[in-house]
Amino acid sequence: MTSSVNAHTQTHTPSSNIPKNEALKVLFQPRTLGGLGLLGTHTVAGVKYEHTTLPRRGKDAWLAKLPKVKNTPISMDIDLACVLFDHTKTPIDALWYGKLRTADDTIRHAGDSLVGWEQFEESLINQEEIRLRTAALDARIHHIVFVISSHHNQPLNKANKGVATLADNETSIAHSFELSILPKNCQALIAWHLQKINRAAQFSSSGAPAEFDSNDEWLLHAPLSPITAKSSKDKHIDALTHAASEYIQAFGVRF
Repeated sequence: MTSSVNAHTQTHTPSSNIPKNEALKVLFQPRTLGGLGLLGTHTVAGVKYEHTTLPRRGKDAWLAKLPKVKNTPISMDIDLACVLFDHTKTPIDALWYGKLRTADDTIRHAGDSLVGWEQFEESLINQEEIRLRTAALDARIHHIVFVISSHHNQPLNKANKGVATLADNETSIAHSFELSILPKNCQALIAWHLQKINRAAQFSSSGAPAEFDSNDEWLLHAPLSPITAKSSKDKHIDALTHAASEYIQAFGVRF
């Protein structure tokens, strides 16, 4: 996995004096959700993009040369997932289009949208979305890593009008970036990382995490770290969980 790079908070378009291919290197300083103005009951991670078709590539292009196989363009299908980690940086759950909610229903995936928006009304909502009731999450969860990937091995930066946003249910935006500024051929990346802070002292005598404390906060990181992914198997939830685990293990803050 390559080194992490960053983007501006609440920035949809890179500054005019920063080339697109350099925009991700602009520093985003981690801040708490409250400090970023997210006061709603839910934190919402979302991706929206216009319906985009691209020529077949790789194995799909080769297969299209066979008799009776249509060589039609393939519609982009962008997926959003999140991986949950405990205080030991061990993955304990993952939400994706194959698993839509946690057991306690505090985190919900809205389901798999196979293509981008086509009508104006559809452009007003996220095609991929995960909602979290951060104040009610399982006490074991210390890290939440959000991963965006391209299901059909197409570069994410080719998505028409693609935008990824982390906000609340009252539309206050903590961080946003255009998919067009992502590196060439990037098919998957770690977009955001929520880290629970002020928990180090909240342990019971047995060493197990105590119940959620009202002083706990969620600190937002925006690594926008590309994941090496060249085929569909590299974007299976197991592979994405492994990539998120590598990121978390390399994360430098101690708890």
